Amino acid sequence: MRSLTILFAASAAAQQCSESYSQCNGQNWTGDSCCKDPAFACVQVPDVEYLHQCLPVTEAPTTAATPESGALLSSSGS
Repeated sequence: MRSLTILFAASAAAQQCSESYSQCNGQNWTGDSCCKDPAFACVQVPDVEYLHQCLPVTEAPTTAATPESGALLSSSGS
C-alpha cells in the first residue's frame, strides 16, 4: 500500500497541466492534456481542429420551454 501511495504521488508531480487559456493538446503537442484550474477543461478550439485550449467549463443551455415562453405563445394566438 505504501508503494502505491508513493507511485501515485510521483505520477501526480510529473503531470504538468496547462494554465487557463493556454494550449493543452493538439497538433505537435507533447505535454499533458489537462488544466491546472478545475473550473477549466481542455477542449478543442472551435474551427481549429489542431488546437486544444484550457477554456472555462460552462453548463449546456437548456432547450426546454419555460412557463413564461409558453404563456407568451398562447397569449399571442388569442
